[in-house]
Amino acid sequence: MSIVKTTKVKNIALDRVAIQDKFKVYQISYRGLEKSERRTSYKNIVRSLYGTGKVLSLVQNWKFSCYLVLLPANSSCQLDDQRLAITEVPIDGASNLPDWQLARLLIKAMPHLIKGDDVSSGMSRFEAEGLFYVVKAVKTPKKGIKETTLVTLEVDLQPCLLNQGQRLALGVKTFTPVSYHTAPDGALYRDVQNSTRYSFDQWAQLVAKSAKGDYIKRSFRGGRKNTVAMVDVTSDSYMNFQMSKLGILAQFIDDLQSCYEGALEIEFDEIESSVREEWRNATKSVEQCYNKIFEHLRQFPIALIDYGKNRKASVLFESYLLREGFVVEHTNIPTEGGLNLLLVENVDSYETDEDDPYKRIKRQHPNAVIQSSEAENLILLKKGETLLNRSVAEVLLKELFIKHEVQSRRFLLSDYQPPEGWIFGLPEVNWKDRSYKLNVMKVCNELLEFDTYNELESDDLLLDFGEHKHLIDDKSAPFLLDEASGDYYIFMDTGVVALPEFEALSETLKEIHHCRSKGIEKYWILEFIEQVAPNIDKAGILVDQLQTVLAANQNEKSIAWSDLSQVHNKGAGKHFYEWLMSEKGFKLKDSLRSWDSGHFEATQGFFYNAESKQYYVGAIGSVRSSIPKFCQIRQIVTNREDVPKKVLDLLSALHIRHRQLTVMPYPFKHLREYVARQALAEKLGSEI
Repeated sequence: MSIVKTTKVKNIALDRVAIQDKFKVYQISYRGLEKSERRTSYKNIVRSLYGTGKVLSLVQNWKFSCYLVLLPANSSCQLDDQRLAITEVPIDGASNLPDWQLARLLIKAMPHLIKGDDVSSGMSRFEAEGLFYVVKAVKTPKKGIKETTLVTLEVDLQPCLLNQGQRLALGVKTFTPVSYHTAPDGALYRDVQNSTRYSFDQWAQLVAKSAKGDYIKRSFRGGRKNTVAMVDVTSDSYMNFQMSKLGILAQFIDDLQSCYEGALEIEFDEIESSVREEWRNATKSVEQCYNKIFEHLRQFPIALIDYGKNRKASVLFESYLLREGFVVEHTNIPTEGGLNLLLVENVDSYETDEDDPYKRIKRQHPNAVIQSSEAENLILLKKGETLLNRSVAEVLLKELFIKHEVQSRRFLLSDYQPPEGWIFGLPEVNWKDRSYKLNVMKVCNELLEFDTYNELESDDLLLDFGEHKHLIDDKSAPFLLDEASGDYYIFMDTGVVALPEFEALSETLKEIHHCRSKGIEKYWILEFIEQVAPNIDKAGILVDQLQTVLAANQNEKSIAWSDLSQVHNKGAGKHFYEWLMSEKGFKLKDSLRSWDSGHFEATQGFFYNAESKQYYVGAIGSVRSSIPKFCQIRQIVTNREDVPKKVLDLLSALHIRHRQLTVMPYPFKHLREYVARQALAEKLGSEI
């Protein structure tokens, strides 16, 4: 059994007496405003509040039509608007202010408390928007703009998605320079003319409101988003860790203590596994799965349609296909009953849909099985050499295989065959035109049957879902229904994520950083060579490395870490670093990613808790030094007391998510592929 920490908040400890000594909370109700004028009045209310120069933080309560505002204890809230009802909310005693709302106000006020009253920074009046940590500055994608774009992480308290308490939310927010949103004539684009401005305090690494700020909280145009790694411990670097989500979470906990000195503490919830599959050694299983996919694809010729301009990419890709035993045919149009791979340029290089080969071909051949890729994605540069990106090539082939399964209406891998009579459903709600339809798939006589139900037909199918039906209607949650028994399983996102041991990681990396910055005593290395190395097998190469380092530093009292960094933490080198730690208390490296350390339990394998029916799916194989995302915790809502193993087994497919376990039952991938094809068919039908 394993226990992992999550971002769900188990307990918020508040010293309300200490908080009340320093702060006041006011409620500003706008119920006096007509509903028709509320939306246009929100910004004016906020602007008036900030204009007082006293607001530390502010949150909006939509349910009760009010704002909650945090002020210093020696201040009061006064606004010249008779339509607003202003009431002081007691913090101590018989307060109706929930712990989580008070905690949220305090968290949002932290930028003001962290930086103090540094008026010279120009941000002393406007620290009420929230708590943002600057992670990195990236190039702004617009010619002539020198200002960089700021990628930040906002820390906030939010409700869990299934009304199961609160969670700590870590959201990436992008601050683009005002100049990025400026038209050639010098005017701001209309959609940002009234946007709030922000300033950046480089030393405190904090973003805050400022009337004359140079930034707007808005991502790049065109939908391109910036990302922040969940964790990065490459080279055991504390700096890399600090710039990841986990590093900032550790910093946030430190800042919380610094700001409130124990008056506000947050305890995270934990979850214990009933089923735990680590998948440490998954290489053989993955290779067997992909070999079966490739074996099936080799039975058919593959039409290679090349509209890309990178000849190197297409040559490398074709050579790979031929080496793997595929039959490749060159053509300019897809074969209707065959398998087609299409290479194109970046979508931005095409001015119209007619210029775009993928859109044009899909429109002309809607029933053809086509998998496309930008040609540039197929190559990578390594030490100046252009190589095929094998991972991308494999993804193209396995996606082609899945589309072929949908076309042939069969699951073609013997290991992945859902039971007959199970119905997989994907609701589709269009809130704009208030339309609803339910896309379903089931296996009948070994063939996939697809259908689309209207709202009335959907109600008949979901008749026995009772109180849980709203999760499908309102949340568009995917579900599985056993037609024979009436058992159903709804797959819901909780908004909560599993947390690696971020505090232990932070402390270990801090210690390593401290030791590396000090340098290593030369006599320690001599002592190891003379007294320890003779008792270690195959230590010759290590001794040669250490003697070379000593020779290069004859006139130095200590050895800089940079001179030792090439000594790897394995074999005899591992003995060296462990000896430094045990005998000298000097930590230069650590096996942070080993399974035994437990630091990354929350990122690996399959984890299921039978009591809550919650699960997460992590990576398989060895732990990577940089991991892009948290593991989302999902919940299976069901009318059964337990979730059968055959349902959980639907998450074990190794090809839906490339060479990884799938986070949702694998048949939903095929249903989504069918839905996409139907959408194209409907679009073409409307044009015809």
